[in-house]
Amino acid sequence: MLASTAYDYLKAVKAQEIELGAVDMATFGLNLDGVYIYKNVNTDSQFMSLERIASGFCKVVADYYPMLVGRPAVSKNGKGVMIVDPANLCMPDIAELTVTHPAEA
Repeated sequence: MLASTAYDYLKAVKAQEIELGAVDMATFGLNLDGVYIYKNVNTDSQFMSLERIASGFCKVVADYYPMLVGRPAVSKNGKGVMIVDPANLCMPDIAELTVTHPAEA
Protein backbone atom coordinates (compact mmCIF):
# COMPACT_ATOMS: atom_id res chain seq x y z
CA MET A 1 0.00 0.00 0.00
CA LEU A 2 1.29 3.43 -0.92
CA ALA A 3 1.61 6.17 1.63
CA SER A 4 -0.85 9.00 1.11
CA THR A 5 1.99 11.36 0.13
CA ALA A 6 2.12 9.82 -3.36
CA TYR A 7 -1.44 10.99 -3.96
CA ASP A 8 -1.01 14.45 -2.41
CA TYR A 9 0.03 15.85 -5.81
CA LEU A 10 -3.39 14.93 -7.21
CA LYS A 11 -5.03 17.52 -4.96
CA ALA A 12 -3.90 20.09 -7.56
CA VAL A 13 -5.98 18.46 -10.33
CA LYS A 14 -8.87 20.74 -11.29
CA ALA A 15 -12.27 19.69 -12.59
CA GLN A 16 -12.25 20.17 -16.34
CA GLU A 17 -13.56 18.96 -19.67
CA ILE A 18 -10.79 18.46 -22.23
CA GLU A 19 -11.89 18.27 -25.85
CA LEU A 20 -10.27 15.46 -27.79
CA GLY A 21 -8.68 16.15 -31.17
CA ALA A 22 -8.57 13.98 -34.29
CA VAL A 23 -5.46 12.06 -33.18
CA ASP A 24 -6.96 11.45 -29.75
CA MET A 25 -10.10 10.04 -31.33
CA ALA A 26 -8.10 7.87 -33.77
CA THR A 27 -6.29 6.17 -30.89
CA PHE A 28 -9.30 6.06 -28.59
CA GLY A 29 -9.77 2.67 -26.96
CA LEU A 30 -6.16 1.66 -27.56
CA ASN A 31 -4.65 -0.01 -24.50
CA LEU A 32 -0.98 0.44 -23.92
CA ASP A 33 0.07 -2.00 -21.26
CA GLY A 34 3.70 -2.17 -20.33
CA VAL A 35 5.84 -4.45 -18.26
CA TYR A 36 9.29 -3.22 -17.41
CA ILE A 37 11.83 -5.48 -15.76
CA TYR A 38 14.87 -4.03 -14.03
CA LYS A 39 17.51 -6.04 -12.21
CA ASN A 40 18.68 -4.75 -8.86
CA VAL A 41 22.32 -5.71 -9.39
CA ASN A 42 23.51 -3.82 -6.29
CA THR A 43 20.75 -5.20 -4.02
CA ASP A 44 19.96 -1.61 -3.05
CA SER A 45 16.97 -1.44 -0.69
CA GLN A 46 15.85 1.86 -2.30
CA PHE A 47 16.08 0.51 -5.86
CA MET A 48 13.04 1.57 -7.90
CA SER A 49 11.14 2.81 -4.85
CA LEU A 50 7.43 2.25 -5.53
CA GLU A 51 6.63 5.34 -3.50
CA ARG A 52 8.92 7.49 -5.69
CA ILE A 53 7.54 6.02 -8.92
CA ALA A 54 3.94 6.60 -7.79
CA SER A 55 4.75 10.13 -6.58
CA GLY A 56 6.43 10.93 -9.90
CA PHE A 57 3.43 9.66 -11.86
CA CYS A 58 0.99 11.66 -9.74
CA LYS A 59 3.08 14.83 -10.04
CA VAL A 60 3.29 14.56 -13.84
CA VAL A 61 -0.47 13.93 -14.05
CA ALA A 62 -1.28 16.89 -11.80
CA ASP A 63 1.14 19.31 -13.49
CA TYR A 64 0.91 18.35 -17.16
CA TYR A 65 -1.44 15.50 -18.10
CA PRO A 66 -4.67 15.48 -16.06
CA MET A 67 -6.41 13.89 -19.07
CA LEU A 68 -4.62 10.61 -18.20
CA VAL A 69 -6.87 10.20 -15.17
CA GLY A 70 -10.04 11.49 -16.82
CA ARG A 71 -12.99 9.50 -18.13
CA PRO A 72 -14.07 9.56 -21.79
CA ALA A 73 -17.45 11.07 -22.59
CA VAL A 74 -19.40 12.90 -25.27
CA SER A 75 -20.05 16.60 -24.63
CA LYS A 76 -23.43 18.31 -24.98
CA ASN A 77 -22.47 19.39 -28.50
CA GLY A 78 -21.47 15.84 -29.54
CA LYS A 79 -17.69 16.12 -29.28
CA GLY A 80 -15.41 13.57 -27.66
CA VAL A 81 -14.03 14.82 -24.35
CA MET A 82 -12.17 13.64 -21.29
CA ILE A 83 -13.97 14.58 -18.09
CA VAL A 84 -11.53 15.16 -15.25
CA ASP A 85 -13.33 14.97 -11.91
CA PRO A 86 -10.95 15.25 -8.93
CA ALA A 87 -13.45 13.33 -6.80
CA ASN A 88 -13.52 10.41 -9.26
CA LEU A 89 -10.12 10.04 -10.93
CA CYS A 90 -9.54 7.04 -13.16
CA MET A 91 -6.25 5.91 -11.60
CA PRO A 92 -4.12 3.06 -12.94
CA ASP A 93 -2.95 0.26 -10.68
CA ILE A 94 0.53 0.98 -9.40
CA ALA A 95 2.08 -2.18 -8.04
CA GLU A 96 5.39 -3.79 -7.25
CA LEU A 97 6.27 -7.39 -7.93
CA THR A 98 9.39 -9.16 -6.77
CA VAL A 99 10.55 -12.12 -8.82
CA THR A 100 12.93 -14.51 -7.10
CA HIS A 101 13.90 -16.49 -10.17
CA PRO A 102 15.77 -15.13 -13.21
CA ALA A 103 13.75 -13.71 -16.08
CA GLU A 104 14.38 -15.25 -19.47
CA ALA A 105 15.98 -13.05 -22.08
